Amino acid sequence: MAKIKNQFIRKITVPLINLFSGLLWKTLRIKILNQEGLNTLLAKNEAFILAGWHENMFFLPLSLFLIKNNVSVLVSPSHDGKTLARVLNNLGMNTVKGSSRRGGYSGFKALERNLRKNQCVSIALDGPQGPRREIKRGTILLAKHTGKPILPIIIACNRYKVFEKTWDRFFLPYPFAKTVMIYGNPVYIPENINKENLEGYRDILKEELRNIEEKAKTALQ
Repeated sequence: MAKIKNQFIRKITVPLINLFSGLLWKTLRIKILNQEGLNTLLAKNEAFILAGWHENMFFLPLSLFLIKNNVSVLVSPSHDGKTLARVLNNLGMNTVKGSSRRGGYSGFKALERNLRKNQCVSIALDGPQGPRREIKRGTILLAKHTGKPILPIIIACNRYKVFEKTWDRFFLPYPFAKTVMIYGNPVYIPENINKENLEGYRDILKEELRNIEEKAKTALQ
């Protein structure tokens, strides 16, 4: 009986999440800033790595709808990751399973193959389990090996609920919240860069994210 109950709960969870998310997204007052970098990449038909913080995962589908490209999203093989994958699949998006702890290599290679096919990919820079806002090395290596740029993104709201007990301080906007989606400048990682200098690009990427976050906060005032 318990097994049947759990299967039933899992079966209805995804449609309910899709319904709730769709209704909430429609109420948001969204302003999109700094699209120049995104538009340049789209105009050149150049694939890229859309990268932001894990706390922004609720807004991921909204950000991907602007990209007229077959986007693959990296999700964790955990139970929560599987639920997220089904939610994204229902919205017509592709998912790749992998993390820094489980299935990391296979996930990395799948994303690398997709980028080489000129398909965009999306990654949470600090996922799947943190530490919060600490950029994992995998995204930097992916950009280095493929020659594709990392396009930073930040989403901010003026009214939202933070889930304090989650490692990433995940947040949901309140209905009709003013929302800013802002893109950064594309960051290219040289293919021939050595290991010592490679680490410096984490700082460059983090600084770009910090800069656009400040712009987002200013736009919300």
